[in-house]
Amino acid sequence: MALRRIRGMSQTALAAELGVSVRTLQEWEQGRRLPSGVGQALLERWAREQPEWQGNAPYNGP
Repeated sequence: MALRRIRGMSQTALAAELGVSVRTLQEWEQGRRLPSGVGQALLERWAREQPEWQGNAPYNGP
Protein backbone atom coordinates (compact mmCIF):
# COMPACT_ATOMS: atom_id res chain seq x y z
CA MET A 1 0.00 0.00 0.00
CA ALA A 2 1.62 3.20 -1.18
CA LEU A 3 0.53 5.42 1.66
CA ARG A 4 1.79 2.96 4.28
CA ARG A 5 5.19 3.00 2.59
CA ILE A 6 5.18 6.81 2.20
CA ARG A 7 4.59 7.10 5.93
CA GLY A 8 7.28 4.52 6.65
CA MET A 9 4.83 2.31 8.53
CA SER A 10 5.22 -1.40 9.00
CA GLN A 11 2.43 -3.77 8.12
CA THR A 12 2.12 -4.54 11.83
CA ALA A 13 1.61 -0.87 12.69
CA LEU A 14 -1.01 -0.28 10.01
CA ALA A 15 -2.86 -3.49 10.85
CA ALA A 16 -3.02 -2.36 14.48
CA GLU A 17 -4.32 1.10 13.46
CA LEU A 18 -7.00 -0.48 11.29
CA GLY A 19 -7.87 -3.21 13.77
CA VAL A 20 -7.22 -6.05 11.31
CA SER A 21 -4.75 -8.90 11.40
CA VAL A 22 -1.35 -8.54 9.77
CA ARG A 23 -2.25 -11.52 7.60
CA THR A 24 -5.38 -9.75 6.33
CA LEU A 25 -3.38 -6.64 5.48
CA GLN A 26 -0.74 -8.73 3.70
CA GLU A 27 -3.42 -10.45 1.61
CA TRP A 28 -4.90 -7.09 0.62
CA GLU A 29 -1.51 -5.67 -0.31
CA GLN A 30 -0.50 -8.73 -2.31
CA GLY A 31 -3.82 -8.81 -4.16
CA ARG A 32 -4.82 -12.25 -2.94
CA ARG A 33 -7.96 -10.80 -1.35
CA LEU A 34 -9.88 -7.59 -1.75
CA PRO A 35 -11.12 -5.75 1.31
CA SER A 36 -14.75 -6.40 2.20
CA GLY A 37 -17.14 -3.47 2.45
CA VAL A 38 -16.08 -2.90 6.04
CA GLY A 39 -12.38 -3.29 5.18
CA GLN A 40 -12.73 -0.89 2.27
CA ALA A 41 -14.44 1.66 4.54
CA LEU A 42 -11.66 1.32 7.15
CA LEU A 43 -8.97 1.88 4.52
CA GLU A 44 -10.76 4.85 2.96
CA ARG A 45 -11.28 6.48 6.35
CA TRP A 46 -7.66 5.88 7.35
CA ALA A 47 -6.38 7.30 4.04
CA ARG A 48 -8.57 10.41 4.32
CA GLU A 49 -7.12 11.09 7.78
CA GLN A 50 -3.50 11.04 6.56
CA PRO A 51 -2.00 14.49 5.92
CA GLU A 52 0.16 13.05 3.10
CA TRP A 53 -2.98 12.02 1.24
CA GLN A 54 -5.15 15.12 1.59
CA GLY A 55 -6.72 16.04 -1.71
CA ASN A 56 -5.90 12.74 -3.42
CA ALA A 57 -8.26 10.06 -4.66
CA PRO A 58 -9.76 7.57 -2.18
CA TYR A 59 -8.31 4.09 -1.73
CA ASN A 60 -8.87 1.93 -4.81
CA GLY A 61 -7.26 -1.34 -3.77
CA PRO A 62 -3.82 -2.65 -2.95
